[in-house]
Amino acid sequence: MTPPASKRSKVDATLRRDYTVDMSDLLGRADEPVEAVKDTRPEWERYVELPQVSLNEDLLQWWQRHEDEFPQISKMAYQVLGCPACSSGVERLFSKAGRNYTKDRKSNSAESMGDILFATNLKAKKKKQLVA
Repeated sequence: MTPPASKRSKVDATLRRDYTVDMSDLLGRADEPVEAVKDTRPEWERYVELPQVSLNEDLLQWWQRHEDEFPQISKMAYQVLGCPACSSGVERLFSKAGRNYTKDRKSNSAESMGDILFATNLKAKKKKQLVA
């Protein structure tokens, strides 16, 4: 059942008054600074949309500048970019293994060779600590 026309107009006027919103309240005043809307998309979506970094740019510095924007991806980037570019540690290990693999020790198993290399490295570390 609908109310009579006289009551309907009073109800409509009340609703218009109560629910009418000043657009300046929604959009902000011209003299007030507008806050930036935070992008709620996942990090990887925002990262993929960025232009490619120049080959001349230092990647570690780029990630330092964008660390706040991409906190999770920057952690992974630091892990990858923090790896040494040379393999001298591995080469040293192979050299030590070659020196320990003599004709007298050729019958040793891989496990015992690993133990020998471990003991050799431990001995070298202790020697360095005593010298320092």
